[in-house]
Amino acid sequence: MHKHLLTFLLVIYGVFVFGQSSDIRLELKSDHDKVFLGERVVLTLRIWDSNIIQMMKNEKFRNIGQEQIDKMNQNESFNAYRKDGAEIEKMIHKTKEMTYRYPSALSYVTEIEPTDTGKIKIGPFKIEYQKKVLRSNEIIIQVLQKKEKNYLLFDVPSKFHCDSVGLIKIRSHEIDIKNLELKGSSFYKVIGQHNSKSTIQSGEKNEIEYTRSFSVKFTSKGLIKLSRDYLQNIPDSCYIEPVIVKIE
Repeated sequence: MHKHLLTFLLVIYGVFVFGQSSDIRLELKSDHDKVFLGERVVLTLRIWDSNIIQMMKNEKFRNIGQEQIDKMNQNESFNAYRKDGAEIEKMIHKTKEMTYRYPSALSYVTEIEPTDTGKIKIGPFKIEYQKKVLRSNEIIIQVLQKKEKNYLLFDVPSKFHCDSVGLIKIRSHEIDIKNLELKGSSFYKVIGQHNSKSTIQSGEKNEIEYTRSFSVKFTSKGLIKLSRDYLQNIPDSCYIEPVIVKIE
Protein backbone atom coordinates (compact mmCIF):
# COMPACT_ATOMS: atom_id res chain seq x y z
CA MET A 1 0.00 0.00 0.00
CA HIS A 2 1.35 3.43 -0.88
CA LYS A 3 2.11 5.84 1.91
CA HIS A 4 -0.70 8.30 2.46
CA LEU A 5 -0.37 11.79 3.86
CA LEU A 6 -3.32 12.54 6.11
CA THR A 7 -3.83 16.28 6.06
CA PHE A 8 -6.33 16.81 8.81
CA LEU A 9 -6.49 18.46 12.19
CA LEU A 10 -7.68 16.26 15.02
CA VAL A 11 -7.04 18.06 18.29
CA ILE A 12 -6.77 21.60 19.55
CA TYR A 13 -4.85 21.33 22.78
CA GLY A 14 -3.16 23.77 25.18
CA VAL A 15 -1.51 23.54 28.55
CA PHE A 16 -1.01 25.92 31.43
CA VAL A 17 2.34 25.40 33.13
CA PHE A 18 2.34 26.44 36.77
CA GLY A 19 4.35 29.59 37.27
CA GLN A 20 5.37 30.17 33.63
CA SER A 21 4.13 30.00 30.03
CA SER A 22 4.85 26.98 27.86
CA ASP A 23 6.16 27.15 24.29
CA ILE A 24 3.56 26.91 21.54
CA ARG A 25 4.04 23.71 19.55
CA LEU A 26 2.17 21.12 17.53
CA GLU A 27 2.37 17.43 18.45
CA LEU A 28 0.96 14.31 16.80
CA LYS A 29 0.46 10.98 18.60
CA SER A 30 -1.12 7.58 17.99
CA ASP A 31 -1.99 4.84 20.46
CA HIS A 32 -0.38 2.11 18.29
CA ASP A 33 2.63 1.98 15.98
CA LYS A 34 1.77 -1.41 14.49
CA VAL A 35 -1.66 -2.98 13.95
CA PHE A 36 -3.19 -5.93 12.17
CA LEU A 37 -5.58 -5.30 9.33
CA GLY A 38 -9.03 -4.78 10.84
CA GLU A 39 -7.77 -3.00 13.96
CA ARG A 40 -8.25 0.68 14.65
CA VAL A 41 -5.76 3.39 15.59
CA VAL A 42 -6.61 6.38 17.78
CA LEU A 43 -4.97 9.60 16.57
CA THR A 44 -4.46 12.83 18.49
CA LEU A 45 -3.00 16.15 17.37
CA ARG A 46 -2.26 18.74 20.04
CA ILE A 47 -1.51 22.44 20.09
CA TRP A 48 0.37 23.21 23.28
CA ASP A 49 -0.26 26.82 24.34
CA SER A 50 -0.65 28.47 27.75
CA ASN A 51 -3.19 30.90 26.21
CA ILE A 52 -5.57 28.18 24.98
CA ILE A 53 -8.43 29.23 27.27
CA GLN A 54 -8.70 32.64 25.61
CA MET A 55 -8.62 31.01 22.16
CA MET A 56 -11.49 28.70 23.10
CA LYS A 57 -13.84 31.68 23.35
CA ASN A 58 -13.75 31.91 19.54
CA GLU A 59 -16.42 29.54 18.15
CA LYS A 60 -14.63 29.29 14.80
CA PHE A 61 -11.50 28.13 16.58
CA ARG A 62 -13.43 25.45 18.46
CA ASN A 63 -14.70 23.94 15.18
CA ILE A 64 -11.38 23.73 13.34
CA GLY A 65 -10.79 20.11 14.32
CA GLN A 66 -14.22 18.85 13.25
CA GLU A 67 -13.97 20.55 9.86
CA GLN A 68 -10.73 18.72 9.13
CA ILE A 69 -12.06 15.37 10.36
CA ASP A 70 -14.97 15.68 7.91
CA LYS A 71 -12.48 16.16 5.06
CA MET A 72 -10.48 13.15 6.24
CA ASN A 73 -13.47 10.83 5.80
CA GLN A 74 -13.06 11.12 2.03
CA ASN A 75 -9.71 9.26 2.05
CA GLU A 76 -10.11 5.75 0.61
CA SER A 77 -7.02 4.28 2.30
CA PHE A 78 -8.81 3.95 5.63
CA ASN A 79 -12.18 4.25 7.32
CA ALA A 80 -12.49 7.14 9.77
CA TYR A 81 -14.63 7.16 12.89
CA ARG A 82 -15.24 10.32 14.87
CA LYS A 83 -14.83 9.96 18.61
CA ASP A 84 -16.47 12.28 21.13
CA GLY A 85 -16.82 15.98 20.27
CA ALA A 86 -14.74 18.79 21.70
CA GLU A 87 -13.60 18.04 25.23
CA ILE A 88 -11.90 20.11 27.88
CA GLU A 89 -8.87 18.40 29.38
CA LYS A 90 -6.99 19.40 32.50
CA MET A 91 -3.35 19.52 33.49
CA ILE A 92 -2.56 18.52 37.06
CA HIS A 93 0.15 20.28 39.10
CA LYS A 94 0.91 18.91 42.55
CA THR A 95 2.68 20.55 45.47
CA LYS A 96 3.19 19.35 49.03
CA GLU A 97 0.24 21.43 50.15
CA MET A 98 -2.37 20.74 47.46
CA THR A 99 -3.19 19.66 43.91
CA TYR A 100 -4.08 22.19 41.17
CA ARG A 101 -6.18 21.25 38.14
CA TYR A 102 -6.18 23.74 35.26
CA PRO A 103 -8.64 23.74 32.33
CA SER A 104 -5.97 23.25 29.71
CA ALA A 105 -7.16 21.55 26.53
CA LEU A 106 -9.77 21.61 23.82
CA SER A 107 -9.34 18.27 22.11
CA TYR A 108 -10.65 16.31 19.14
CA VAL A 109 -9.76 12.63 18.85
CA THR A 110 -10.47 10.34 15.93
CA GLU A 111 -10.00 6.68 15.00
CA ILE A 112 -8.90 5.26 11.66
CA GLU A 113 -9.15 1.69 10.39
CA PRO A 114 -6.70 0.99 7.52
CA THR A 115 -8.17 -0.81 4.51
CA ASP A 116 -4.94 -2.44 3.29
CA THR A 117 -1.59 -3.67 4.57
CA GLY A 118 1.58 -1.60 4.35
CA LYS A 119 2.75 1.66 5.89
CA ILE A 120 0.69 4.80 6.38
CA LYS A 121 2.56 8.07 6.82
CA ILE A 122 0.59 10.55 8.93
CA GLY A 123 1.74 14.14 9.03
CA PRO A 124 3.59 16.34 9.38
CA PHE A 125 0.77 18.85 9.86
CA LYS A 126 1.20 22.57 9.35
CA ILE A 127 -1.29 25.13 10.64
CA GLU A 128 -1.41 28.87 11.17
CA TYR A 129 -2.02 29.71 14.80
CA GLN A 130 -1.77 33.10 16.51
CA LYS A 131 0.23 34.51 13.57
CA LYS A 132 2.65 31.59 13.74
CA VAL A 133 3.12 28.58 11.45
CA LEU A 134 3.26 25.41 13.56
CA ARG A 135 4.60 22.15 12.13
CA SER A 136 4.04 18.78 13.79
CA ASN A 137 6.09 15.62 13.81
CA GLU A 138 5.11 12.72 11.56
CA ILE A 139 4.28 9.16 12.53
CA ILE A 140 4.19 5.94 10.54
CA ILE A 141 1.64 3.20 11.20
CA GLN A 142 2.56 -0.25 9.94
CA VAL A 143 -0.41 -2.46 9.00
CA LEU A 144 0.17 -6.24 8.98
CA GLN A 145 -1.90 -9.16 7.78
CA LYS A 146 -2.86 -11.48 10.63
CA LYS A 147 -1.21 -14.83 9.84
CA GLU A 148 -2.40 -16.96 12.72
CA LYS A 149 -5.39 -16.99 15.06
CA ASN A 150 -3.15 -17.20 18.15
CA TYR A 151 -0.89 -14.25 17.49
CA LEU A 152 1.17 -11.78 19.45
CA LEU A 153 2.35 -8.43 18.13
CA PHE A 154 5.37 -6.27 18.95
CA ASP A 155 3.87 -2.77 19.05
CA VAL A 156 6.95 -0.52 19.00
CA PRO A 157 8.24 2.46 17.00
CA SER A 158 10.91 1.77 14.39
CA LYS A 159 13.41 4.12 16.08
CA PHE A 160 14.53 5.08 19.58
CA HIS A 161 17.29 7.37 20.81
CA CYS A 162 20.16 5.97 22.83
CA ASP A 163 20.00 6.97 26.53
CA SER A 164 16.23 7.50 26.24
CA VAL A 165 13.44 5.58 27.97
CA GLY A 166 10.81 3.93 25.78
CA LEU A 167 8.10 1.28 25.74
CA ILE A 168 8.25 -2.16 24.19
CA LYS A 169 4.65 -3.39 24.04
CA ILE A 170 3.37 -6.85 23.19
CA ARG A 171 -0.33 -7.12 22.34
CA SER A 172 -2.64 -10.11 22.07
CA HIS A 173 -6.30 -10.78 21.31
CA GLU A 174 -8.09 -13.28 23.56
CA ILE A 175 -4.78 -14.65 24.97
CA ASP A 176 -3.78 -13.52 28.48
CA ILE A 177 -0.05 -12.68 28.42
CA LYS A 178 0.36 -11.26 31.94
CA ASN A 179 3.18 -13.76 32.67
CA LEU A 180 5.16 -12.83 29.55
CA GLU A 181 8.67 -11.53 30.28
CA LEU A 182 11.10 -9.53 28.12
CA LYS A 183 14.67 -10.80 28.26
CA GLY A 184 17.55 -8.41 28.82
CA SER A 185 19.79 -7.20 26.01
CA SER A 186 23.08 -5.37 25.47
CA PHE A 187 20.98 -2.63 23.81
CA TYR A 188 18.60 -1.92 26.68
CA LYS A 189 17.79 -2.48 30.35
CA VAL A 190 14.27 -3.31 31.54
CA ILE A 191 13.24 -0.85 34.27
CA GLY A 192 9.49 -1.49 34.62
CA GLN A 193 6.49 -3.47 33.41
CA HIS A 194 2.72 -3.12 33.22
CA ASN A 195 -0.34 -5.18 32.26
CA SER A 196 -3.58 -3.87 30.78
CA LYS A 197 -6.77 -5.32 29.31
CA SER A 198 -9.45 -3.67 27.16
CA THR A 199 -12.28 -4.44 24.76
CA ILE A 200 -11.55 -3.34 21.20
CA GLN A 201 -13.29 -3.58 17.86
CA SER A 202 -11.53 -5.86 15.38
CA GLY A 203 -13.32 -5.89 12.06
CA GLU A 204 -17.01 -6.39 12.81
CA LYS A 205 -16.62 -7.97 16.24
CA ASN A 206 -15.38 -7.02 19.71
CA GLU A 207 -12.39 -8.81 21.20
CA ILE A 208 -10.47 -8.69 24.48
CA GLU A 209 -7.03 -7.19 23.97
CA TYR A 210 -4.22 -7.89 26.43
CA THR A 211 -1.15 -5.64 26.50
CA ARG A 212 2.13 -6.34 28.26
CA SER A 213 4.29 -3.18 28.37
CA PHE A 214 7.95 -2.96 29.34
CA SER A 215 9.72 0.31 30.12
CA VAL A 216 13.31 0.08 28.94
CA LYS A 217 16.37 2.35 29.05
CA PHE A 218 18.27 2.14 25.76
CA THR A 219 22.00 1.92 26.43
CA SER A 220 23.67 1.19 23.07
CA LYS A 221 23.26 2.19 19.43
CA GLY A 222 22.51 -0.37 16.72
CA LEU A 223 19.77 -2.56 15.25
CA ILE A 224 17.66 -4.96 17.33
CA LYS A 225 15.59 -7.70 15.72
CA LEU A 226 12.88 -8.34 18.30
CA SER A 227 11.45 -11.85 18.00
CA ARG A 228 10.09 -14.62 20.22
CA ASP A 229 13.72 -15.30 21.26
CA TYR A 230 13.51 -12.10 23.34
CA LEU A 231 10.47 -13.36 25.26
CA GLN A 232 10.01 -15.77 28.13
CA ASN A 233 6.84 -17.71 28.97
CA ILE A 234 5.45 -17.35 25.45
CA PRO A 235 2.98 -20.14 24.56
CA ASP A 236 4.27 -22.51 21.87
CA SER A 237 1.03 -22.11 19.91
CA CYS A 238 1.47 -18.34 19.51
CA TYR A 239 2.89 -16.66 16.43
CA ILE A 240 4.71 -13.32 16.66
CA GLU A 241 6.02 -11.21 13.78
CA PRO A 242 9.69 -10.19 14.26
CA VAL A 243 10.43 -6.45 14.04
CA ILE A 244 13.63 -4.48 13.57
CA VAL A 245 14.20 -1.45 15.81
CA LYS A 246 16.98 1.10 15.31
CA ILE A 247 18.69 2.71 18.30
CA GLU A 248 20.40 5.92 17.20
